[in-house]
Amino acid sequence: MKATNAAVNSGGNVLNAFANTSAARAVATGSRSTVYGSVFYHFDKITEVYFAADYLKLRDGDKFGATNGFPSPTELAVGLRTRF
Repeated sequence: MKATNAAVNSGGNVLNAFANTSAARAVATGSRSTVYGSVFYHFDKITEVYFAADYLKLRDGDKFGATNGFPSPTELAVGLRTRF
């Protein structure tokens, strides 16, 4: 995703494209890229285990509040799901 002259809030974070921008303080230009992958193993018809991972890379001054200031966070998830 690439943004040119995107609205930023008072913390310097780029606002979501669908967010209310009436409180925007400035503009910024930057980009972000994401890679995501997941693996599921089905024990039977109702139970499965999964592993998921994603990597986000912020470039050119793009700042995203959910990353807590880090330019390239990695997230991992492991879980067990039962369907009813």
